[in-house]
Amino acid sequence: MLNFIIREHLLGCYRVTLYFANRAIAFFAYNRNLYLTFCQSVISLSHPLD
Repeated sequence: MLNFIIREHLLGCYRVTLYFANRAIAFFAYNRNLYLTFCQSVISLSHPLD
């Protein structure tokens, strides 16, 4: 019974950790895309195409 409780607890921690890791990765990837598009727009504004 104790082993079952420990295993369930570890699985729960693992799931929560995975969930937050995925959220963080998605958040940073989204922000990086925003940052890149912002930089590209600034570059295109500062160097207008003839």
